[in-house]
Amino acid sequence: MSKQVLTVSCKLSVTPEVAQSIDATLQAFCDACNWLNQTVDTKVMGKVPMQTMVYQDVRLRFDLGANLAIRAIGRVCESRKSAKANKSEVKRFKPTSLDYDARTFSFNEHNWTVSLNLIKGRAKGIKLDIGDYQ
Repeated sequence: MSKQVLTVSCKLSVTPEVAQSIDATLQAFCDACNWLNQTVDTKVMGKVPMQTMVYQDVRLRFDLGANLAIRAIGRVCESRKSAKANKSEVKRFKPTSLDYDARTFSFNEHNWTVSLNLIKGRAKGIKLDIGDYQ
């Protein structure tokens, strides 16, 4: 039996302080990805080898939590593999998105809120701004 995954694109209703922390986390994640691309030999495309080489440095240098550091390493590896397959250059990352997983993100269906790991700690009870379409 396969598992069904649903994705909803919506806005978050946050305080100015949480918005600032989200922006700082986006920037730190982006900076980590770009630093990895510049620092680690471009021939390294596997997550485990790259993680072995730079995991602690990424955590300390960019103040990312454990899972966000691993997600940044994973994003760089996927970008490198994609660039190799398409015979293109590895892209420069922008602070527009980051990767969350079950350890860094949670959804409370009861009150339609989310919890996110950020560099300033975990932000809880963030309300989703759900429109009619969603």
